[in-house]
Amino acid sequence: MFTPFAFIQIPKVESIPPIPPVDPDAQAFITAADITNPTEQTAINTLVLDLKSFNIWSKYSVIYPFVGGSKKPCSFNLKDPNSFKIGFSQGWTFNQNGITSNGECYGDTGFSPYNDFNSDTNYQYSIYSRTQGDSNDFHTLDMTSCDEYGYTAAIHNLFIRTSGQLQFYDVYGGYISRTYTNKNGNGLYTISRTNSQTYVAYRNGIEMDVKGLTAISPGSRPLSTVVITGLNDPCVGISPLVTIKNYAFWAMGDGLTSIESSNLYTAVQAFQTTLGRAV
Repeated sequence: MFTPFAFIQIPKVESIPPIPPVDPDAQAFITAADITNPTEQTAINTLVLDLKSFNIWSKYSVIYPFVGGSKKPCSFNLKDPNSFKIGFSQGWTFNQNGITSNGECYGDTGFSPYNDFNSDTNYQYSIYSRTQGDSNDFHTLDMTSCDEYGYTAAIHNLFIRTSGQLQFYDVYGGYISRTYTNKNGNGLYTISRTNSQTYVAYRNGIEMDVKGLTAISPGSRPLSTVVITGLNDPCVGISPLVTIKNYAFWAMGDGLTSIESSNLYTAVQAFQTTLGRAV
């Protein structure tokens, strides 16, 4: 009499998504900044991989992801940990949400628009603010050059939000500014210039509505270094500006197109979401 074999059902093994390899640039930052938190390590690695996949990594000279929760790691440049390390004055709060000024401090990046941007007509500033509204807000950045007579020769000056607008000055031989309607104080803001006639401001990867325009010209890049929440005037030195915004990302490099700005937001927002601090 034939006895059938008993079939044993083998449990199905669920496939586990492969873990992305650690990018060498991400690892260099993680090592230099002494990032030991696994979530932060993953977020940094994914951010680098995303920026490279969107072909915008190469556009940057500095990227400050503001991770690590203390002064040392927040000072490092993701693009190159050996350059443009921020010198923070006293008064900053460092935590898992990034960096926050007390209204009486600043951070010197060492990055000079004149020396370190590629041209007067190809540059961008990208800043992630977690602070809503314009209360207690002043300049996000303000740096100048001055001539041999002590007069201002060039300015880059940015308000993320004041009186319901975003305002950016690029001054050379007279006030040249663009203002954009802005009812928000938080999100990823990018000021991008890609030619002599165009400035574009983006919030969360979407072009903002122009509110006012005085003039457009090639402008001239300031010689003094970019100071976060500070005025850097070589005629008088560095002084803090009154702002208490919480920043979670800061980057500077070549100008971005509309598609590139949208991709930047996708990458940065994914980074902030992994860290639990997206707005």
